[in-house]
Amino acid sequence: MRPTNQQRERTLHKLQSAYVDGLISADTLEARAAIAYRSRSIADLSRVLGDIPTRMSQLRKAYEEFFWPEGRDSIRGGIDVALPSRRSAAIVLGRHPSCDIVLEHCSVSRRHLQITFDGRRWEANDLGSTNGTSLNGRRLIRTQTAPGDVLQLGECKVRLV
Repeated sequence: MRPTNQQRERTLHKLQSAYVDGLISADTLEARAAIAYRSRSIADLSRVLGDIPTRMSQLRKAYEEFFWPEGRDSIRGGIDVALPSRRSAAIVLGRHPSCDIVLEHCSVSRRHLQITFDGRRWEANDLGSTNGTSLNGRRLIRTQTAPGDVLQLGECKVRLV
């Protein structure tokens, strides 16, 4: 399917923005604009922009560099969390400083997960997190847990001990 003039103009506008942002040189802008004008398919047109980062990816990168200067993957390897041992005890895991276990990672919700102990067994309860919680690879909302289980909160792994 041939690209419309509007699609070509949108592509040229994105190329110009990339040039203004310093992502491509004047020579690259000129060469890619020529390709955009003579492209015969939408696929050809999209290849012109294929290696240029989008504004959203640039914003996301700047956000992560500001809030997590040590890198997004700084705690991805996993941590050990001691299960509560007192009857009716509970611990909350999340990104917020008021949590019992603080996981400073952008994929973890402010209040992500609560683990409770009723005297006989432990229960993990996802607190409506954005990126969800998995137990031993299976998505959970509320389930029983035990020492040795591996929970994944967003992209962070937590082993219960």
